[in-house]
Amino acid sequence: MSKKLRGEGYEASRIKQNLGNKNDLVMISKNRIRTMFGPCLTHNELRSIISIVSNQLGLKMNRDAKRNKSMLYLWIEANWTALEPELKKVHIFNCDWTKLPIEK
Repeated sequence: MSKKLRGEGYEASRIKQNLGNKNDLVMISKNRIRTMFGPCLTHNELRSIISIVSNQLGLKMNRDAKRNKSMLYLWIEANWTALEPELKKVHIFNCDWTKLPIEK
């Protein structure tokens, strides 16, 4: 059995199927998060923030949302009404203790 290339395995095909034609929802969620926290959050940083907030709210992230950034954005959009008030309370800072996103 030969090893499949990245993005061609079972998990990748399942994620593609789950995302389907929901890219517009992913973009809505991505824009909401970027407005709140700026454009530079990594998947791990965003996942950590969402994990803390979702635990406080009693929401459970699915496996795909934990492992794939697009699926995480889709999960955020599906749970936005519960997450938004709590996310507004979250403030992140860079290494110089400058609050992000930097206001212009």
